[in-house]
Amino acid sequence: MIKIESKNVRGGQRAAYQDSVYVYEVNTPKDSTDAEVWEACQALRSVRHRNNAAHNGRCGFPFGLESFGTLVQRDSENWVYRVTHPYCD
Repeated sequence: MIKIESKNVRGGQRAAYQDSVYVYEVNTPKDSTDAEVWEACQALRSVRHRNNAAHNGRCGFPFGLESFGTLVQRDSENWVYRVTHPYCD
């Protein structure tokens, strides 16, 4: 597994009845692949599902009660890892 440096820039639930969202800025070696960075980010906050076109970042079925994450590459060394834990009542 690759070694990463991270900074938590947002964490938790902003208001009652909202999803909990955690956002990390991640710095990696230049030659890191998407899969390597995703695996390393699981040590920060693990999720089973990765955001995809099937639910477009929303907490609808079948992901409504499942946490999910997204990984976006800013440049060759910087990424943004975002985890959403849906509000459940």
